[in-house]
Amino acid sequence: MHKIELPASTLERSRSLRPSGPIDPKRTAAIVIDLQNFFLEPGQPMANPHGLDIIDNVNAVTAALRRGGGLVVFTQQSFAPVENDTRRRAPRTPPAPMMRDLMDKLKPGDPSFDLHARVAVAPQDLVITKRRPSAFHPYALTDLEETLSARGIETVIIMGVVTNGCCECTARDAYQLNYRVVFVSDANATFTDEEHNAALFNLALLFADVRDAASAVALIEGGEQAAA
Repeated sequence: MHKIELPASTLERSRSLRPSGPIDPKRTAAIVIDLQNFFLEPGQPMANPHGLDIIDNVNAVTAALRRGGGLVVFTQQSFAPVENDTRRRAPRTPPAPMMRDLMDKLKPGDPSFDLHARVAVAPQDLVITKRRPSAFHPYALTDLEETLSARGIETVIIMGVVTNGCCECTARDAYQLNYRVVFVSDANATFTDEEHNAALFNLALLFADVRDAASAVALIEGGEQAAA
């Protein structure tokens, strides 16, 4: 698990700039980013040393949200081609050899693409495939914004891997789309503590209510616990 170091002054400033009270779980979606074998299992191309550590916290937050009537969305990153794709822009430059190898592996049908076996997915959850770091980006081809808007979602809770990659991109875009953003500090993971804390710091200052899983659960259940 990451060693999280966020100055108290950063959290105080963050919560003075945005709502920090209880949320309506029925108008809340947890967006769980890319908890796939590719990013979690030892020996996989981009195995994250902290990734497996966050799964229990992710499961706790999603379980609380389901109990409250909220929506849980899981994303899976893919580089598979899409037929009749009129929105996605082709790369302007060829990918590096390492990226070509990764892109060939991270496609539906390969076990690397699958969500990790420890991730708790319920029948009512949505599982979507994305093709850009941000699940909201138009070239991601998810229609996530349309889906959340149709359900009256006002708040999104971001969890997954990696903190300073797809998770941060999704959180920033959610903020720009006028969602209230909760970013769960111990239910996101990346490769080093330095990267993790740097992302949390910037998100807390500018874009998100950064709090730990226990505090996120309390928020869902109508309590308030200002922990990071």
